[in-house]
Amino acid sequence: MRFNLACFLLAMCCYSCLAQDSIKTVFWQVTKNGTKDTSYLFGTDHEVNSSFFANYPGALQKLKQSSVLFVEEEAVNTQSAKKEQNPKIAEPFNEDKWNQLLDTGEQKIFKQFTNKAEDKSYYKQSPLSAMLKLYRLYAINFCDTSRRDSSNIIMDAFIEQQAILAHKTIRYLDEDQTKIIADAAATMPKKTEKGEAEGCAELMKYMLNEDLSGCKLMDSYKNFQFDYAFDKHNTGKPDLATERNKLWLLKLDVAFKKDRCFVAMGFRHLPHVEGLIVLLRKSGYTLTPILQ
Repeated sequence: MRFNLACFLLAMCCYSCLAQDSIKTVFWQVTKNGTKDTSYLFGTDHEVNSSFFANYPGALQKLKQSSVLFVEEEAVNTQSAKKEQNPKIAEPFNEDKWNQLLDTGEQKIFKQFTNKAEDKSYYKQSPLSAMLKLYRLYAINFCDTSRRDSSNIIMDAFIEQQAILAHKTIRYLDEDQTKIIADAAATMPKKTEKGEAEGCAELMKYMLNEDLSGCKLMDSYKNFQFDYAFDKHNTGKPDLATERNKLWLLKLDVAFKKDRCFVAMGFRHLPHVEGLIVLLRKSGYTLTPILQ
């Protein structure tokens, strides 16, 4: 059975047009009895134009009124000493391993794409790492190109940049995302690994043909056509969100009791039973949607 890229992205991003918990917002207020300050959650789409946040009613104002910004990882000061102390994790992949996962047609697409991009490094990456990189490349350069130029950074980096300009304290939810992704790739079932390799070839084909068929998921986010599915479990595999959500909850529970926080993280960390909204509610917090 051929891999369906839309199914992978659906599992990864948790978007659905068949929504029961179809709450048309990605912006939430967080309160709790005994906690003096109100905090906020904003679910980002890492690849969507930063103007989505800049123009989102009340979001920038609430960020500036907060004392602490939490983001997943450092996005602006990418050459910091902290990052230099963490060497890049080697991924044990090569062209032969990729060819074992791809059929003849997919191998041809992979070679054609890497030749056109003049970038053979894809062969050294795991299918999971390559998928994340390729989807960002595709989304930014094909799906959401409006008002983008060399200075137009991704949404998460824009939010961090605005916090820096407003002299806010910035903290990070993840210690090392590179290691998290590498660990997930190393323990991935072979069937899933093959599916992701096929998905990479499909994304490459989209880009080679300038095909926008894979842009529907980003459009769903921008148009609020998604399902929070608070009563359902996240069955997406592999899932990089669930265990991180539990660790983030511990950090945020401490921070919310001390400071007014603005938390910006990928939208897929919010839906489902395992999502941060349900986890925070189970911890006694009230999560209220901020509607446009």
